[in-house]
Amino acid sequence: MGTWKGCADGQTTFFLTIAETTGKLTGSIDIPSQGASGQPLDLEAYGTTLKSSFSFAHSTETSLKRTLQRDGSVTGSYTQSQMSGSFSMKRSEPAQEE
Repeated sequence: MGTWKGCADGQTTFFLTIAETTGKLTGSIDIPSQGASGQPLDLEAYGTTLKSSFSFAHSTETSLKRTLQRDGSVTGSYTQSQMSGSFSMKRSEPAQEE
C-alpha cells in the first residue's frame, strides 16, 4: 500500500499509488513524461505478486506484474502491445505537478 516510484527500462519514471478499502485493492498510475495523472488501475493480488492493467489515451492496454522483494523493493515486468520490458520500484512520496 502507499505510493511507489518506479523506472521502466531505466528510462521512464512512473508513480503507482495503491490503497486497500474494505478488502478491495484500488490504485492509480502517474507517468509525468507522458502527461498521465491518476490513471485508474485494475488490480489483482496473488501472494507477493500484484498484477495490474491500465489504458492511457488511445494506447493499447498495458499490463504490469510485480513481486515484492525481501529488501522492500519491487521488481517486475510490463507488456504493452508487442513490447515488453522490466522495471523496479521503491516506496516514495506522491508525484509532484511540474
